[in-house]
Amino acid sequence: MAQGRSRSGRCGARLRAPRDARVSRVAAMALEPRGVLARVAEDGRLHIAARYQNPYQLRDKLAAVLGLDRDAVRVTLPDIGGFFGMKSGAYPEYVLAAWVTRRLGRPVRWIAGRSESFLSDCHGRDVEVIAALGLDEYGHFTGLHVQYLMNVGAYLSERGLPALNNIGGVAGVYRTPVIVAEARHFFYLADGSLSRCRPTRGNVHDRAPHRHRGPGHRSVAV
Repeated sequence: MAQGRSRSGRCGARLRAPRDARVSRVAAMALEPRGVLARVAEDGRLHIAARYQNPYQLRDKLAAVLGLDRDAVRVTLPDIGGFFGMKSGAYPEYVLAAWVTRRLGRPVRWIAGRSESFLSDCHGRDVEVIAALGLDEYGHFTGLHVQYLMNVGAYLSERGLPALNNIGGVAGVYRTPVIVAEARHFFYLADGSLSRCRPTRGNVHDRAPHRHRGPGHRSVAV
């Protein structure tokens, strides 16, 4: 996945200044852990109260998985307790709670423990940033080439893909005629190595936005 008009990052530059940096994998550790309360309301609709960021997204995903019409699912958000992007995915626990409450006809509550959250919440970042800045003989910027090598974990998530969101921020406050950005995603293997081609039996969680998509490694590039 790439954006830009030139892959060289030099664009007639007299000088080329490369720099590599590593952005570590992080866990959100929100103020309140993930949780869900599922029940069947008196009108027969499935009611989900969850610590989640987007009620309409969760409603649509639950309806699709459970084979229900969207109007048969109601999602409300109580105090979310912080999220940073981590609480934007339809985690399996939400689907399971919804399925069990319909199966048993009784309310079902689930709240993650701290240790459980550390292991099961989607992680963020884990990016190697490779940047090269081109300059002319007067020190003016002529081009910037930024490459992200991103560890997506043991398997691919839809939330781990948009690595180039807000990529314009790599310009900072500087005037740069040409900026090229490229992102490569890798799967993490159980032995700690990386695979460029296929998901494997790894033990690292997938990635999700952490404090929006891209600002961490974007700032490192700047």
